[in-house]
Amino acid sequence: MPGINDIYTAKTVRKIREKAEVKRNFLINLFFPRRTTVMTEEIILECTKSGEQTAPFITPLESGRVIKNKKVRTNVITAPNIGVADVLTPKDFFTREAGMQLSGDFDPVIRASKRVGEILRKQENYIVNKEELMVGQFLTTGKVTSLTGEDGYEVDYELDNISTLSSGEQWGKPGVNPLTSLDEIISNAEASGVLVGSIVMGADAAKNFMNSEHTKEILSKDLQSEFVKEVVREYPGVVWLGTYKTYGVEIFRYKRKVLGPDKKTPVEIIPSNIVIGGPKDGEILYAPIVNMGKSDIHVTVRYSSVEVPTPKVKKITTESRPVLQPSDLDGYFSVIVC
Repeated sequence: MPGINDIYTAKTVRKIREKAEVKRNFLINLFFPRRTTVMTEEIILECTKSGEQTAPFITPLESGRVIKNKKVRTNVITAPNIGVADVLTPKDFFTREAGMQLSGDFDPVIRASKRVGEILRKQENYIVNKEELMVGQFLTTGKVTSLTGEDGYEVDYELDNISTLSSGEQWGKPGVNPLTSLDEIISNAEASGVLVGSIVMGADAAKNFMNSEHTKEILSKDLQSEFVKEVVREYPGVVWLGTYKTYGVEIFRYKRKVLGPDKKTPVEIIPSNIVIGGPKDGEILYAPIVNMGKSDIHVTVRYSSVEVPTPKVKKITTESRPVLQPSDLDGYFSVIVC
């Protein structure tokens, strides 16, 4: 029979975390699906501005002509630290789960093992929530910033396609056709050669969009995409509105809130009155995590550890150091529509 200490090995902790079923990463999977670890905490962000070029006419004596690459803006930033900590005390070994009968077998080792799993799943959820909020901030404001009560952090990606519809164009007003502005939003984003992968609407924007008589004929409900099927079943706060047949673009409604550092103040992932979209090939870069255990430097997406500060307490932590690396900046847009 395994002893109590056997459930705290690095291998066991990693396996428990990997089994955590996390479906709180809707925007991440939609716009930043790729993950890459890097070897330094100083990360070079290369933000490109799109614009498709053409091959020039040349003379018969030339074999080719050098064309300047896309405009690239380079920033060097220090990756932020994201971390969650919980403690195990003797009480966790002997507290029965809700609904467990008082009579019958009770194994404190099994109970402690389950408690470790619960903590690691919760910590993974919290970190994914933070990454999801970072993506939401980037898509809506062009910036990723810390919240009140957190260590200071800000990266300004300088998105150009952030706007607000004029009063006479706002969705939900009499005589306004949402498709007029939506077509312009998509066509402007794709004019420079970037393909818009998906469109996400806040709750009020989606309500006004779906209530318009103009939208009924242009949405297809033919559920083909495997990702859409997964979203419909497994992602909280997400509703698939349909496929915009004109562009073949999936449209979603997204309404989710997370709690801020004070554990009381709700923070919206995206505002209710907004429409966002962009390419689907963004990337999250992960800097190394420093933890003075068996190995000081951990080049990984997450690192979980168990420490024993006193004989009566075990401290479980999970850390990550994510930085968003967008695709072509001209392909992203954020528009307040109502």
